[in-house]
Amino acid sequence: MPVPVALMAAGTAMQIVGNLMANYSQAQAEIRNAKFFREQAEFAREAAFRQEDIARANYSRMSGAQLSAYAKGNVDISGSAASVLAETYSRKLEEVMAIRRKGELEYKLAYMRGKEAEKKAETLQDPFYNLMQAGGTFARSGMADNMNFGGGGGTLLGQSTGPGSYGSFVGSGANSGFYGSNYLGGEYKF
Repeated sequence: MPVPVALMAAGTAMQIVGNLMANYSQAQAEIRNAKFFREQAEFAREAAFRQEDIARANYSRMSGAQLSAYAKGNVDISGSAASVLAETYSRKLEEVMAIRRKGELEYKLAYMRGKEAEKKAETLQDPFYNLMQAGGTFARSGMADNMNFGGGGGTLLGQSTGPGSYGSFVGSGANSGFYGSNYLGGEYKF
């Protein structure tokens, strides 16, 4: 029976190494994602500034054209003409504030995505995380069932040998459990 146990051990080791390599590759991808999201955040900020400048320039031209038209027509800049100019200025402020707010939200979204990618990369590179993942793989593989972690008695298969023995720390089936329980004749004996 040593050959199947050796094959199981080799398979488990390969799976653990594969998981570690996958975590490393995913961490590298997350680092690249974080860099991309930082670039995207900066682009969102720059684009918002650019849009604000364009909006200000457009509204300045519009109000300048209105003033010029009123001056050519000898219109007194009061009453309805002043109201039109005030409305244009008000729309300019609203437009600039909307562009700024949209830019801030896009910046924050990209920034938060970048931070999340950085956290994920850190987790995937964390030795404790990888150790816990390897331990889970080891436990799920059945290798733990083939080892005696108890304080005495027990067999290689993780079953108790009789009353008072501790058997396997991690076992399977009715004859095992934490420190192994003894299943005799349809009932548990402690």
